[in-house]
Amino acid sequence: MFPGTLYRLSAWAAVLSGLLIIIKKMIVELLLPLNPITNAVGSFGLFLGLFALTGLYVYQREASGTFGLIGYLVNWFGLAFVSGVDYAKLYILPYMSQNEIQTLLAGPTRLVFLSCAIFFLVGVILFSAASWRARIFPRLAIVLYMLGFTLYSLSFFLPVLVVRIAETGGALGVIWLGYATLIDLKRTTTTTQPGQAIEMGTL
Repeated sequence: MFPGTLYRLSAWAAVLSGLLIIIKKMIVELLLPLNPITNAVGSFGLFLGLFALTGLYVYQREASGTFGLIGYLVNWFGLAFVSGVDYAKLYILPYMSQNEIQTLLAGPTRLVFLSCAIFFLVGVILFSAASWRARIFPRLAIVLYMLGFTLYSLSFFLPVLVVRIAETGGALGVIWLGYATLIDLKRTTTTTQPGQAIEMGTL
């Protein structure tokens, strides 16, 4: 069984992950100079998301079944892939000349970036659908997560403002999911299974 302490840690990881993403999009990118230190705010938020996603899946694993496991795995690896792309965009490409970047993106690198985004998109949709069916987490939190990160996955084709708003919305969904888990853990008694309080509509 997943220990209660790990549930709490993963829930707090979700809250912190969402907060860091929002801070990066709404404060760092708009008000502060971008450098390796300020960029690390968002990058750390994405990496925390890997742990948070695992905790969220395990919390609803019985209710989500095999579909939930598939959605989790695709979403987890998709997030890992886009975290790698984000790392390249923040810590590698800025130190290359414009000609070098154009040459790089003219080759298979662009296809790799797009493939990572599509993989993440599929994972977000599958995990959100499985969570919706499981009826463990608040529906609106799931919708925020799905819509926000679906649009984020399409960032190659959308205006920067749309992507910024979408990513912020998705991050709010992550915070809500983590918060819902924490509240449910407080209400869970020794005879109540994890997730039951949320499922019964107490949030």
